[in-house]
Amino acid sequence: MDTQAAPEGGKKVVFAAGEQLFCEGDASRDLYIIAAGQVEVYKTEGGVHVELDRVGPGEVIGELAAIDAGTRSASARALIPTTAVVIGWADLERTNSAIPEWFQKIARILAQRLREADKKIDNSVTLDKSRSVAACLHLMLPLHEDGAVLSLRMVEHECADILGLSPIDTMAALEQLVKKNVIGIDKNKVAIKNLGTLTQYALPILVPEQVPAAT
Repeated sequence: MDTQAAPEGGKKVVFAAGEQLFCEGDASRDLYIIAAGQVEVYKTEGGVHVELDRVGPGEVIGELAAIDAGTRSASARALIPTTAVVIGWADLERTNSAIPEWFQKIARILAQRLREADKKIDNSVTLDKSRSVAACLHLMLPLHEDGAVLSLRMVEHECADILGLSPIDTMAALEQLVKKNVIGIDKNKVAIKNLGTLTQYALPILVPEQVPAAT
């Protein structure tokens, strides 16, 4: 990364191909204006790389954290050698002081709505994972009856092998099923408490687009 002086209080930063501009969860509040090159904006869900956007010259990234002081909602990395004008928070504050308060409030409200939408997307991803894990449990059952018990370690292994989920993501999905009273987890065992609900919950995965999803 090479830093150079830039106009308007910013600084020109040159990023090598593959270099991170920022990472999801970071507390940084800098704003990036892409001058040259190309940047990928992405998330990592369940160990899976999910590309959200690609931005190039003239486009801006990092605006959400710059507006509401929240953490980064996604990661960004240079796909090719990239030059960006980076405007720090202190410079943004000086600029904001000249903007009417009513306009700043609108910007903060919009930023909050974007974060809420992002959170709903994350929740829907978790829901999809819980359905997939339910389908995996259904396929693993030696006997299709209430009270059937599976090894938690085996469930984690099969979910990693079949679904590509990490143990953390598998547990998060299992906890969703516990909340729905579909399964119970005791020490290292997963017990099926309601086979009918498990089956109904898993059907959209087992038989796509044929069965209405259970709520």
